[in-house]
Amino acid sequence: MTSSGRLFLYSTSPAPHEAAILAAVPRAGRADDPIRAVALRTAQDEPSDHDLETLAAHFTTQPGFPVLLVDSGLGSRADAFDPAVLERLAEAELILISGGSPTRLVTTLSGTPALAALQRVHRGGAVVAGCSAGAAVVGIGMIDFGRPLRTWGWLPGTLVAPHFGQFDHRAWLRAYPGRSMVGIPDGAMVRVAETGEITGLGSIPLVHLPGVDRDAQ
Repeated sequence: MTSSGRLFLYSTSPAPHEAAILAAVPRAGRADDPIRAVALRTAQDEPSDHDLETLAAHFTTQPGFPVLLVDSGLGSRADAFDPAVLERLAEAELILISGGSPTRLVTTLSGTPALAALQRVHRGGAVVAGCSAGAAVVGIGMIDFGRPLRTWGWLPGTLVAPHFGQFDHRAWLRAYPGRSMVGIPDGAMVRVAETGEITGLGSIPLVHLPGVDRDAQ
C-alpha cells in the first residue's frame, strides 16, 4: 500500500535533522500545542527507559517545537490489537519507528489493526520517521539474515537499504529483480515528500541503484 504522508528514513541517529522532521508536522491552528509523538519500538527485543529518554532528548528539546512523546506500548502481536495502543497511534502527529529486528517488526504488525491504524494516520498527514529496521520496512522487501523478507511496501518498487555499504546490497537486488534501491549510508537522512519524491538531507549523499533484470542475474 502506498503511503502519501511524509517520511524521514535514516540508519543511526536523527541528528542533526530533528528540526526538519518536526517542521514537517502539519500544525494548522495548533502551533502552540505540543506535537503528539509516539515511539514505536516493536523492533527492539527489550525496549528500555534509557532508549526512550535518548529519543526524547532528540525531539523534545528543539527550540520552537513543543513535543509530547509517549511510547506506543506495542511490544507484542497481542498489543497490536489493544484499543489503547490503537488510540495512541490514531492520535499521533509524529511516529518514531526504532531500529532493531525488521523481521520482528514485520511479523508483529502484519495484518493487524495497529498496522492499519499506522497507515491510516500517515495517509492523514502524520509524519513517520524510521531508523534502521524502521526505515527498511517501508520499502517492498529486504534480506534479513540471508532470507528475503517482504516488508510494508509503502514505497512501491523500491528497496530501502539502511547502513548501505556495510552489506552485500547486490543480494537484495537479485532477490527482488526489477526493483530499484535507495541506499542510506550511516549519517545520511532520506526525506520522502507526499508526492513520493525522494531527496537527501545533509552532506552525506544517498545511493540510488536501478533494478536488476531477472534474466541478467
